[in-house]
Amino acid sequence: MKWTDKKQLGRTDHFHIPEVGLVHLSARIDTGAAYCALHCASAQVSQEDNTLRVVMDNGASYSFTEYKKIAVKSSFGESQERFAVLLSISIYRQPYRIWVGLTAREKMRYPLLVGRNLLREGFVVDVKKRNLSYRFDLKYTV
Repeated sequence: MKWTDKKQLGRTDHFHIPEVGLVHLSARIDTGAAYCALHCASAQVSQEDNTLRVVMDNGASYSFTEYKKIAVKSSFGESQERFAVLLSISIYRQPYRIWVGLTAREKMRYPLLVGRNLLREGFVVDVKKRNLSYRFDLKYTV
């Protein structure tokens, strides 16, 4: 795929994650991040059935049987482990099934950080622009 065939994203955009009830979720694009990161209130493994229970800020609870732990290194060089789940993130009306790390991002402006694991699916980033897919979605909404 040539770079001219890739879809553009700006430094911020809006994504949909229907599996956890999120529509037009504000996101920051971070080409330095290996994985996407999504804000959640808590994530714990149930001892009863070994499922990951995730609670969102609005109190909604979700269970995942497919999850893993990922090591994430901050820009300060500190490493921490996070749970990651497979989610379908929709952008430009196309779903992409990727691993998304779960973390507390309540102090951050954007509840979703988009990393390279999604960007390598065919996106380029123009940091001068914002909300390109959001405008596309609005243009083609029925």
